[in-house]
Amino acid sequence: MNLNSQNNTLDKVRKDIVSRLKRFDYLSKIRNIDFPMNHISIVENNLIMINEYYKEVILGDKKYNPKLDMWLITLIINYVSSVKAYLNRKIKKIEQQRLIKEDKDQILAIIRNYRKKDRNETPLDHLVIIRDRFEHEEIKDISLTLTFKENGIQKKLFYQDADILNLFILSLQMLKKMNQEISGYIEITLSSLDLRHCALFMNAFNRHFNKKQYTLLMPDETESEMKQYDKMIVELINYE
Repeated sequence: MNLNSQNNTLDKVRKDIVSRLKRFDYLSKIRNIDFPMNHISIVENNLIMINEYYKEVILGDKKYNPKLDMWLITLIINYVSSVKAYLNRKIKKIEQQRLIKEDKDQILAIIRNYRKKDRNETPLDHLVIIRDRFEHEEIKDISLTLTFKENGIQKKLFYQDADILNLFILSLQMLKKMNQEISGYIEITLSSLDLRHCALFMNAFNRHFNKKQYTLLMPDETESEMKQYDKMIVELINYE
C-alpha cells in the first residue's frame, strides 16, 4: 500500500476497508435475489404452456378460432401478468436493499434499458402495455393468420400488430439478458473490492489492538501475509 499520501492514515484506511466490506456484503446479498423462489421460472413455465397449446391445439385444428378460445386468453393473460409481476418484484427488491447509491443506480439503470415506464421501444415495454390494456379493456383483436408456404400452411397468432408467440419469446430472452447484465455488474464490482485484502487488513488491525473479531479465509491466511499486513499496520501508525 502506498504510504506517500496524507490520506493514508490508519483511521482513514480502516474506514475505507470497512466501507468496502459493507459494500461487498450488500452486493453479495443480491447475487441470488430470486433465490429460493426463482420467479423467472414462472414466466418460463407459462411460455411452455402456451407453446404446447399452440402446437397441440391451434396447429391441429383446421377450424380453430381464437376469438372463441377462453383457454388461450387465460394462457396469454397468465404470461403477460407473470412478466410484469417479475419486473415489479425485481425493481422493488432492489429499491429496498441496503446498497450504496452508485450500485443501486447502476442496477436500476440496467433494468431501465430493458423496461421503462411510459415507453414502447423494447419487447418488454410492448408486453407490459398489452398486459395493462387487458386489465382495463375487453380482450379482443386476437387473430390467427395463415401463410401458405411450400412446406404447408403456417399459422401465427396476432394481437393487433404483434406476433404473440414471437413477442413472448423475445420478452423472456430480454429478462434473462437483463439478469445476466445485473449479475455481471455485481461480480465485477465484488472482484474490484478485493475481499481478501480487506479481510487481511482487518485481521492485522484486530491483532494489533487485541480485538476478538477475526475472519477465517480460504485459502488460509499465510505467515507471509500476516507479517506483511502486521507491518502495514505499524507503518500506518508510525506515519501518523
